[in-house]
Amino acid sequence: MNEIEQKFYDAFIDELDGRRGITIKDQVNIGQYRVDFIVNNEFIIEIDGHEYHKTTDQREADYCRDRRLQHLGYTVLRFTGTEVYHAPYHCAMEATAIILDLLHDRYRKDMDKDRRVI
Repeated sequence: MNEIEQKFYDAFIDELDGRRGITIKDQVNIGQYRVDFIVNNEFIIEIDGHEYHKTTDQREADYCRDRRLQHLGYTVLRFTGTEVYHAPYHCAMEATAIILDLLHDRYRKDMDKDRRVI
């Protein structure tokens, strides 16, 4: 894990503040890809460093990669290294809010479906 990823990871762990049921792993291989972080085995968080992601070809490869990962059922969240460097807690808070909202929406849909089954 590089310095920027460590900043995000530390901020994300602080943001979780002991919430149960949410796990984060770093540098996980998914097929041909290695992702920066995976949360609950379904949310991928990528931190894009400027050096690697600055060319058009590299950004296009990222978009293709995101589509393939989404096709496999993952939700992909991306932050720039600059965003994380300057505001790691803001990025962690945004990622946590998105993940919790998506989990809550799924839970609510499951509950609604269960209520309809009699």
